[in-house]
Amino acid sequence: MALVLREDRNGLAYLKLNSKPVNALSYELMAALIEELEKVKKDKQIKALILTSAFPNIFSAGLNLYDMYNTTKEKFIRFWGAFIDVTHLLYTFPIPTICACPGHANPAGCGLALCCDYRILRKGYKIGLSETKIGIVAPWWLQDLMIQVIGRRQANRALQCGILFPAEEALKIGLIDAMCDTLEDMETEIKKGLTPFLKVVPMARAHTKHILQDPFASKLLACREQDCIEKWNVISSPPLQNMLGLAIKSISKRSKSKL
Repeated sequence: MALVLREDRNGLAYLKLNSKPVNALSYELMAALIEELEKVKKDKQIKALILTSAFPNIFSAGLNLYDMYNTTKEKFIRFWGAFIDVTHLLYTFPIPTICACPGHANPAGCGLALCCDYRILRKGYKIGLSETKIGIVAPWWLQDLMIQVIGRRQANRALQCGILFPAEEALKIGLIDAMCDTLEDMETEIKKGLTPFLKVVPMARAHTKHILQDPFASKLLACREQDCIEKWNVISSPPLQNMLGLAIKSISKRSKSKL
């Protein structure tokens, strides 16, 4: 089964993360997403991108911890490089992008949402960058994206405390643009969110987006190799490896308790 499913509807490309059980962002999932994004980018029949999940109660639980735990430098750099690449590609995507989260969007899942032009979350679910809760620091570019979206004051508290915001609060602070009750309602919100983007001249909108996004995007690419090395130096340290091991054990215990 493909890790990313594509469905085209009336000029809209729906890309659905499809990695059981919680769409953890492994190297393989991110590589598959990059491949599909590049295909959509080249498809002149597509006027907007909808990034969502194949599962009804989760968008993504964040980065796959196994790609950071007890691994080699080569594998980690490949993994972290893919994380930077998918962030850059989604953030600079030329057509309008909507992240439609049917369920939780945690750490890196929230990061993917922050890259999009418009974000929707179902009521009863949460979104946020909660890295500090397991002893990890969110990369500078996710911190920057959070500041761009909700402002420095709100981001300062959210990032330090690792807050996962319920949909109602996320809407209030501007972390999401719309909230819905059901999957059917989400389709309605997608159409509402897209309307303003599709009413303007596409070339003018795309060029305006490029001007707005380029400073951050250029910095991200320029720092790619250095960031991969620096992150490896941190993540491979014994204290961080110990924290990751404990986090993996905790997640494993919770998963077994639900069986």
